[in-house]
Amino acid sequence: MMLAHKPKVFHLITRFLKGGGAEAKTLAELAALRDKYAFTLGYGAEFSSEEVARVVELGIPMQRFSFIRHYDPISLTLACLQVYRYLKAGHFEIVHTHSTEAGIVGRVAARWARVPIIIHTIHGIPFTKQRNPFLGRFLLIMERLVAPWTTRLIANADAIKDTYLKGGVGLPDQIGTIRSGIDLERFAAALPTDLGLPPGTFKVLTVARLTPGKGFRELLEAATQLVEKLPEVVFLIAGEGPLRTKLEEEIKRRNLAGRVHLLGYQQNLASLMKTADLFVLPSYREGTPRVISEAMAAGLPVVATRIDGIPEQVKHGVNGLLIKPRQVKPLVEAILELARDEGLRRRMGDAGRERAQAYSMEVMVTAIDQLYQELLCQCVGKQL
Repeated sequence: MMLAHKPKVFHLITRFLKGGGAEAKTLAELAALRDKYAFTLGYGAEFSSEEVARVVELGIPMQRFSFIRHYDPISLTLACLQVYRYLKAGHFEIVHTHSTEAGIVGRVAARWARVPIIIHTIHGIPFTKQRNPFLGRFLLIMERLVAPWTTRLIANADAIKDTYLKGGVGLPDQIGTIRSGIDLERFAAALPTDLGLPPGTFKVLTVARLTPGKGFRELLEAATQLVEKLPEVVFLIAGEGPLRTKLEEEIKRRNLAGRVHLLGYQQNLASLMKTADLFVLPSYREGTPRVISEAMAAGLPVVATRIDGIPEQVKHGVNGLLIKPRQVKPLVEAILELARDEGLRRRMGDAGRERAQAYSMEVMVTAIDQLYQELLCQCVGKQL
């Protein structure tokens, strides 16, 4: 059934910052499908003016909602009213929410505004055991509350889908998996960049927002131990965030200046990944990290934690090594194993390139488009 107009689709995300996986995935969907749908992007109190400018360049209207705040239960009711008024006036056919707070607020507001199609993408598990137990319990209750009002739930990994169902959130025919897609060609074809490091340096790269939960304590402890065992090792950390000052102080305290480099936000991650020898992400909590897919596409072996959707990306012993979170010794041993075996790194890098094909941008965008069309046609059919 062909639609005679551009359907109006409202995306809502909690924060719109540089370097976030949810932000990157949402922006990719908007850019790829903007000629087919009349998109509007809503975002909360925290945002990057540079990221906003990128959406403006695409010609997509934007709306900021000041009461949508990261882990601020007190502002939830005001945020729901704020978004409800906007949706009621906008007459949207689809509301598509991203991230925890926007997912709760947006779905409540869309229900109040009688939006016919409500979709939520689960970028990570908000009620994981790695979080504060009281906060986790509250978020699980909220997810259970708004799930019946959701037309479709999208998980980034099968493991995330299974966790939601086991937690009593959603029904099997309501939730499906659409993996976060990346531009494979950009990472495969990129050229290395000159970082001014001595020849023979073994470069360990981490790409993450500088926030709690990314495993920086373990990473710096591993670096402290490895500089003695592996004199040629250098750690590169790309990203910005509230922990930067604390990390700078810790690097100085550990006498790691010159061995651990905080590179800040990097626009050209593809070239940086082509320069590195190994990618490491020792997070406590994730969804399905796009940076791991990007590292695989760039041909890097990966050391990461065995959590959430990561084991679907990294097959232990095939394209990388998986370790338990919050543990330093396995992290040190995994980095040492790969640093000392160039042939193993090459084989894992080749396997990663092949594995990355499942995470292509084209596959993701096609799946999102098909879901929109399916649900829109169902709505039209009900009206006939």
